[in-house]
Amino acid sequence: MAPARETALAALAVALAGCVWGALWIPLRHLETTGLVGPWGNIGAGAAAVLVMLPLAIWRMRRTRPSWSLLLMGLFGGAAFNLYNNGVMISDVVHVMLLFYLTPIWSTLLARFFLGQPITGSRIVTIVLGFAGLAIVLGAGSWLPIPQRLGDWLALCSGVLWALAAVLLRKREEIPPYDSSFSFFAVGLVTAVLVPLLVMPAALLDHVPGMADITRSLPWIVLLGPLLWVPAQLLLMWGTKRLDPGRVGILLMGEALVGAATAALLTDEPFGWREILGGLLILSAGLIDTLLSGTMAKATQPASA
Repeated sequence: MAPARETALAALAVALAGCVWGALWIPLRHLETTGLVGPWGNIGAGAAAVLVMLPLAIWRMRRTRPSWSLLLMGLFGGAAFNLYNNGVMISDVVHVMLLFYLTPIWSTLLARFFLGQPITGSRIVTIVLGFAGLAIVLGAGSWLPIPQRLGDWLALCSGVLWALAAVLLRKREEIPPYDSSFSFFAVGLVTAVLVPLLVMPAALLDHVPGMADITRSLPWIVLLGPLLWVPAQLLLMWGTKRLDPGRVGILLMGEALVGAATAALLTDEPFGWREILGGLLILSAGLIDTLLSGTMAKATQPASA
């Protein structure tokens, strides 16, 4: 496949995965009405995803031995995913998504440190606009925007961890998408339990589901885990390893558009001038980088290859 066509397909795969992620909060929250309250819906869907992928993963592991890089990739990516999902459950959807979309900032800094990629002028604009949008969304009263709610902190940490996973994926391009995706869900399933146990234990321990709850929620678990999470993650892993980490974070901003639209239509959560203006700044940062980084990449590719 021609490099330009492969890059275009990779960008499409990441953007499509981001759009799917933008609507995943809907079945995740709906699971609460079936009896899987709080983190349990996330745990149930994650377990279903692991079970579906397990047979092929076992067959593949007989051919290729797992590595520490694969384990770290699953740890960073799975923890990011579960922090994000728990953030969506306890905080405003739009706030969580916008805080996650500071990922291009962390990706750019980490790519510079680990991969030696230069920080271009367009990326500097991205960073400035991203932090400006963050300050507006959070309504910071000082020069440093600090989240005030647990869900917002979970979203911010999620973006940092996902940036680490994206950089590691780029550094270890030889790891197949299926292996990295299975590690994402399998190691992530451990973090799906540990994260709420550490930061909000009451939400986990006070709502242990019974067999009737699990049976009632099973159709939604299958929809969320095997039918939505797994295909979206495979697309994301395939595309991520073929793109610059900063651009991956930018392309995933399509999730913000889908998430903001669905949240505005389906919830009564705050969606005023702060969310609109802050979101526009953050998304504008991504747009500027996308428009300018094509020519920048041609100049920097030989040095970073």
